[in-house]
Amino acid sequence: MYLEYKINEALNSISEHMIGSVNSVSHRDLVQVAFRGFGVKVKVNTDSAVSKDKDMIVVTGEYSPWKVRQNIELVLNYAPSGKRIKITKKIWKTLRFDLSQVLQHELIHRRQCTHIEVPSEDWADHSCKIYASKANIPAKKVAQEYFGSTEEIEAHAHCIMMELREWAPRTNPFDILRHPKRLRHNQSPTLKDYLETFDYDMRHPALKRLFTKIVYWIETQEA
Repeated sequence: MYLEYKINEALNSISEHMIGSVNSVSHRDLVQVAFRGFGVKVKVNTDSAVSKDKDMIVVTGEYSPWKVRQNIELVLNYAPSGKRIKITKKIWKTLRFDLSQVLQHELIHRRQCTHIEVPSEDWADHSCKIYASKANIPAKKVAQEYFGSTEEIEAHAHCIMMELREWAPRTNPFDILRHPKRLRHNQSPTLKDYLETFDYDMRHPALKRLFTKIVYWIETQEA
């Protein structure tokens, strides 16, 4: 949706080289070539949170508005057991979607920063509107205030739209939104995380804003 055609076109250009590739350095270099025009730096990392029971690469991203060049960083995270994964067509299908989704998420953050009316030297300390958490558990409080920021709500709502379209293509997305408690994790992991973070309290202003933004992105892609 957000520069999606250009992003997917760039990923398609490396498909035949990614499929069959085993070495993480090759994976990084190929994605770097694909995303060079978007001001992206691609890195490789190992993370204990990545499952070692199956071949997978978890994509994460970060936008640093105070950087002049390559202010979006994408990381290919592998399990600590090793960074040699042969990219099959099945793995590439998932990885291609994840790369596109994460880059679009960070590009939305980049676009958001064009509207920040504060000096650029203060961007690192910029704080968007946050729905203050009343949670007593520190981890819950941190999660709610991260997911409750208006900038993250907009960007994650876009992720949710993409997931519903990709992972629940035969289900009307509005039917899913009308019955959030019936949502399956594989239909939209991001939406499931939001619902669990805010304890399925549909009256919470963060969830109300999130659902409004999801509808916006769904209607925008259908326009």
